Amino acid sequence: MRLLLFTLFLFLLPLFFFGQKTRQSIEQLSQIDQALSAFRLEKLEEACPAIDRVWQVQPNLALQNQDLQSQELRYVRIACHLLQGNKSAVGEAAHFIRETPVIVWKDRLHYLLGNYYFLQKNWSAAIIEYKLATLDNLSNAEIAVLQFSQGYSHFVLKQFDQAKPFLNSIRQLPGATYQVPATYYYGLILYGEGKLTEAMTCFQQVESDSKFGTLAVFYRSQIMLSRGQATQVITYLENNPSPAKDTAYPAGE
Repeated sequence: MRLLLFTLFLFLLPLFFFGQKTRQSIEQLSQIDQALSAFRLEKLEEACPAIDRVWQVQPNLALQNQDLQSQELRYVRIACHLLQGNKSAVGEAAHFIRETPVIVWKDRLHYLLGNYYFLQKNWSAAIIEYKLATLDNLSNAEIAVLQFSQGYSHFVLKQFDQAKPFLNSIRQLPGATYQVPATYYYGLILYGEGKLTEAMTCFQQVESDSKFGTLAVFYRSQIMLSRGQATQVITYLENNPSPAKDTAYPAGE
């Protein structure tokens, strides 16, 4: 009897551990599914920590498995780290872009790399990455960010001819996040080119803005002075105090 029970125990023991392992695998797959789903829904505060937790349990999961879900997990983790400004993600992103055949992931990582470099004020690198991102795989809001950021990067590098099309495009999008700064910087380029009537229009459009308004007032007053409108300038500046210095973008606050 004891021998029979011992034999039965030895038979069931592997099944027990197999069941435990299977249950753990199912739980892990569920966690991965939830994290990826949250990322697709742009719930980044939920998705990114969840991805990191899964990665800590099995850091080599995406390297050992080449299935689509494992590679998406790797892509999402890199994307999250770029969004968080993690410098180590830059090399990982470049390596992943070279490896993956999925065009959407390539484009989106180029876009995120561009944003990362833009915030680091590495204007040349940002431009390179933005140029590599296909717009078909970005949302309208992301395209607006890319175009303004690329235009502003060219502006800072004094590549005004390259900056103008991007800034001009964004300034004509009503309600766009970067419409005001795009209009202001486009106006500065026109001012530098001596196209004062067009520049005046741009500055007038943003003179009520809390960030760029006083700067626009200053340049409008300069244009008025160049036209011999000294009396009008005095009245204009009394109602609209001019700034002491220019505004840089992105803001440092």
